[in-house]
Amino acid sequence: MQETSPFDPERRSVMRRLGTALLGLLGALEIAPALAYLFDPLRRVDRAAAGAGAVPVPVAALSDVPDVDQGGQPLQAVVIARDRRDAWNRLSRVREGSVWLYRRSRDLVCLSTVCPHAGCAIDFDEGHQRFVCPCHGSTFALDGTRRDGPSPRGMDTLEVEVTDGQVMCQYRRFRLAVSRKEPV
Repeated sequence: MQETSPFDPERRSVMRRLGTALLGLLGALEIAPALAYLFDPLRRVDRAAAGAGAVPVPVAALSDVPDVDQGGQPLQAVVIARDRRDAWNRLSRVREGSVWLYRRSRDLVCLSTVCPHAGCAIDFDEGHQRFVCPCHGSTFALDGTRRDGPSPRGMDTLEVEVTDGQVMCQYRRFRLAVSRKEPV
């Protein structure tokens, strides 16, 4: 019977392959968590940021919303998102923008303050009872329809609902400088 030597080339190649496989497995185990960490933001989608299925956020108490038919002026309300994810960061209270709120003929109206022309903040002119963009002079009627200026469309309306006395707004942004209202 022939004895095998510890220096047998066939035995050394098996050990080399086994050692290489073991080192490869250990390397993969170390790299996998790093890759998961790097690609984690691509797996998650913030619904509010994506614009599809925007989450309603409270903007004002219903009792604070003025009735313009009774001489009230539209209320400018700040929209603050509760929780927002941005890549690896989780932010708890983020200012998304603001809206104009008012009641008219028992309807609740919510208009974005972002001008559809270039994105400037739209103000309310109490003397003329209209909305005005200070950047390029676009003017809008009280219902948000375009009256004058370079804006390609009227002010963007937003969906609202009332829950437990709070006005909830589905805030979203729209593409600028186009004639149709397209969410971004």
